[in-house]
Amino acid sequence: MIHRMKISSNTHVSPDLAIVIPAYKGDFLKECLESVFSQTDTGYHVYIFNDASADERIESIVHSFGHRSNLTYLRFDTNMGRESLPGQWNRCIRHIGDERWVWLFCDDDVMDPDCVESFRKAVKNHPDGRLFRFNTIKFRDNVLLRRNELPTSVSLGAWLIGKLEYQFESYVVEYIFDRGLWDDIGGFPDFPLGWCADDWFWIQAMQQTDLITIPESLIYWRHSTHNISGAENDAATAFLKMTACCRFLDEMEATGVFRRYPAITDSFRRWIHAQWKYLSPQLSVEERTVFFRFNDRFP
Repeated sequence: MIHRMKISSNTHVSPDLAIVIPAYKGDFLKECLESVFSQTDTGYHVYIFNDASADERIESIVHSFGHRSNLTYLRFDTNMGRESLPGQWNRCIRHIGDERWVWLFCDDDVMDPDCVESFRKAVKNHPDGRLFRFNTIKFRDNVLLRRNELPTSVSLGAWLIGKLEYQFESYVVEYIFDRGLWDDIGGFPDFPLGWCADDWFWIQAMQQTDLITIPESLIYWRHSTHNISGAENDAATAFLKMTACCRFLDEMEATGVFRRYPAITDSFRRWIHAQWKYLSPQLSVEERTVFFRFNDRFP
């Protein structure tokens, strides 16, 4: 299953933070890794998992950082991300060491140099915390598109309303979570294209712990045609995204989130209608009929 193992010859003494990078494209990987290895606090281990990519740049870029003792590189023989992006996330996490904290990062995003240091301070100030996040900047071609800022402590109800009402955007790269949460939840759910999969994971996590924002440092999320959010929707993509929205609704209903947080009901209805308006032009008449029936199931 694994084609290439650890590239460093140094003994791996595991710290308590794993920075996990599923890699599939080399366009911005060097910039990403430069930001990771520029951290002022070096108490972390970086895992780069090549999802059987045909991009030969990945391996050469990784090898340019290969002198570092806190780097492990693995290449999988089978591409999982094409069929299940959350499945690839979970596969990567299963192959890390015994670190307590997991930071799932993307191969085209970057972080401030004091992110790990700020995380350490946040953990010290919130010893019971199990889920942390950074504020983010969304950018494209060096142009700032939006800032996403949240209070220091965020309850699930407040997070849900803010997310569903588009008061902020949420990206998987801004979160650091206790691996025990991942074990308890059973990993990221297998929603098509990973659409809403991370949102549902955070919702389940926040039923066990508050979300703590780390305000001192920023993550820079790159909006481009290389990621799912930035790519143009064709018929197949629109169908899978709408399917994921319906799966999201299924899980929200099945686990009683609407009963526990009734204030979010109208927000969720507006959110899924917005998703429908965004995606339905790419759907066939038959597909629209199937998805439109979900209107009757809105809480």
